[in-house]
Amino acid sequence: MAKPILLKTVNLTDAQQNCVEVLREALEQAEAGNVFAVGLALCMTNGYASVIGGTRAAELNLAIDSMKRKILDGVEKPLLKI
Repeated sequence: MAKPILLKTVNLTDAQQNCVEVLREALEQAEAGNVFAVGLALCMTNGYASVIGGTRAAELNLAIDSMKRKILDGVEKPLLKI
């Protein structure tokens, strides 16, 4: 008789859980037909990755500029408290 496969549970940090929630919401929106382009920037244990898909380059470019501003704000705001 084959042994049952046991799935390893992973304890995610709050930040990792937030990433999962963002990805799930994006997937739900895509499956509902509300997404026409996507760009992902992933920060992982061993480096980073980026990927794009879809057909609306202009809107994707604006969204990425907006995302870059949010990232910069996240970097600069803690520095302003020093």
